[in-house]
Amino acid sequence: MLTAAPERIESFSIDQVNIEGDSAEVIASLMRDDYALETTLHLERHREGLLRRETWELQPVTLPVLNLEIPVGSEQLMINGQMVEIPAEHRSDEAFGLSSLMLHALPGTIEIRAQEIGDHLIPSPELVNAPPVLGSWASPPTQIGYELTGAGTDQLLSALDASFEECLRSSSPRPAGCPFAAPQEATGSGTWELDDALEVLDTWGEGSIYSVRMIGTVTFTLDAADGIEPQVHEVEIDSSAFAMLDRDGNLTPQWHSHDLDTVTLDCAEGESAVTGWSGGESEVTCEAAG
Repeated sequence: MLTAAPERIESFSIDQVNIEGDSAEVIASLMRDDYALETTLHLERHREGLLRRETWELQPVTLPVLNLEIPVGSEQLMINGQMVEIPAEHRSDEAFGLSSLMLHALPGTIEIRAQEIGDHLIPSPELVNAPPVLGSWASPPTQIGYELTGAGTDQLLSALDASFEECLRSSSPRPAGCPFAAPQEATGSGTWELDDALEVLDTWGEGSIYSVRMIGTVTFTLDAADGIEPQVHEVEIDSSAFAMLDRDGNLTPQWHSHDLDTVTLDCAEGESAVTGWSGGESEVTCEAAG
């Protein structure tokens, strides 16, 4: 694993040794390609056995720290091509998202991948560079995660289809947790219908968070008493859904909800109010009915 790291320390030189009693201070240079860095090491002398043989013991050396953000269900990491177990006491018990892990590493460039969890996600390799320092140094946080495969995109869209169907079954003009809502003047119960199939504009994701942006149009028809023509509201959708990776490696999606203030308009005869949602904000316009 160490020899697989590029830009690692290739050699060293002992530049100076200072001994005082049973303690020694060693000034050394660490070489990496054309780069050299001076560091100080501390040793303690011990005398062992009947012959009181002298041995020098290197005191603990502070290594660079890599700050990693890893999926909560991680039990292993691939480090420079070698699978490394994460000790149980350092594993997260969170249900979704990422957890923090600090990894001590020798200087060099280190490739880290998440563990394999299925054909819906591919581990994304991340390179982290630990400088030639034996001392206090910490990297900025690096996310270790996955890229969606075609199978993963299909899984996410299937989950969103099921969620959207559940929204359409609601009789509320503003169903909670759904990407659409009728104008505020629609106060009674009614029926939702999807006018055309939703169009997927973009799928994006990294680490353990993924999003899908969709557009489409739905219609809400208020229940009407006998002899009264029902009110019909057409609602345009331009919304995103976010999915987080749970600890079992499954994608759990959630729509960007409509639960924001809406605007109402008095439309002229022959026009109807059309509500669109874009970037979490509502926009109501008057358009020709029909």
